Amino acid sequence: MKAGPFMMKRLLNETNLSHIAGALAFLLFSTFFTSIVLYGRPGVAEPAIIAGIAALSCLTILYFIRKYPVKKIAIAVGTGICLSLLVLIITVVIGSLLVSDLSPSPPAGSFPGSPEYNRTITIGVPLPVSPATVPNYRVVSVQKFSTGTGTSLNVRDTIPSTAEAPGLAEKVITEYGGLPADAVLEKTEQVFMKKYNLKTRTVEEQYPQHTRVSYRQYINGSPVMGSGISVSLGTEGELLDISKDWSALEYTGDIPIISADEAFEKLQERDLLKPIQSSLNGYHITRVQSGYYVETHLPDASARPVPPDTCMPVWIFYGIKPGTDSEPFPLMINATRG
Repeated sequence: MKAGPFMMKRLLNETNLSHIAGALAFLLFSTFFTSIVLYGRPGVAEPAIIAGIAALSCLTILYFIRKYPVKKIAIAVGTGICLSLLVLIITVVIGSLLVSDLSPSPPAGSFPGSPEYNRTITIGVPLPVSPATVPNYRVVSVQKFSTGTGTSLNVRDTIPSTAEAPGLAEKVITEYGGLPADAVLEKTEQVFMKKYNLKTRTVEEQYPQHTRVSYRQYINGSPVMGSGISVSLGTEGELLDISKDWSALEYTGDIPIISADEAFEKLQERDLLKPIQSSLNGYHITRVQSGYYVETHLPDASARPVPPDTCMPVWIFYGIKPGTDSEPFPLMINATRG
């Protein structure tokens, strides 16, 4: 009968209590520091931290009830806290090294201050004159559809030239309601499957797939981003794919906008209307213009309310990514003031 209390007394002796307190301190502070680093606050670990504090408090009270000297438990708890800090420092250092190893090195020949190395977005054209206000529009109706053969990526013997493709595309569009009066031919390009030499980084062969013709909606001489028609043509002008996302707009009055200079500052701060996945470091702006961006929604199978269709003024900065020969990519800044 006396074995139980005797065994408990041995288990709860001065050394064991101090060791358990030190281990609890280590776990408690490790959990706390990890939560702060990952989430900025205790977050989901908060219940565990509260339970750890309660357990550590009970152990400390029991230690003092037994009148054990303070020095041993203080050393144990202090050691646990120091170890948790050490683990945190090691983890942060290792994580930083791994992240830096995964980050791409600056391109060959780049140097601090060059566009490839720098976070600065450069501009090679003067900023346009900025009006105080621009016409504002609302979306009255939307026409959306997309159809095709699903064979646009197949290799073909011949595809239409860029000169003849727009005429062929207009004939095709006639069967789908015709080309809208406010449509402007934006781009015609031949698309090829390319065989790359990875050693020389050159294209050795290319095989024709289709010719793509793109139209953009313009209103008062300004492009409407998000509203356009795309046609893919195969041999002898065969329709492969066609998609249309077109908005009927109605003038509602004038609206104040920010200047192009203010928009460029927002671009430097990466305050894009539609963020992109790649880095903007070193981007070079080759063209700037004002325009509009429409965002339209169609009801889906869910019971969620459909957001309203919107049309807003934007500043459009066409930028080239450093080290590439790609065409300028449109970066949009919300131009609405206030």
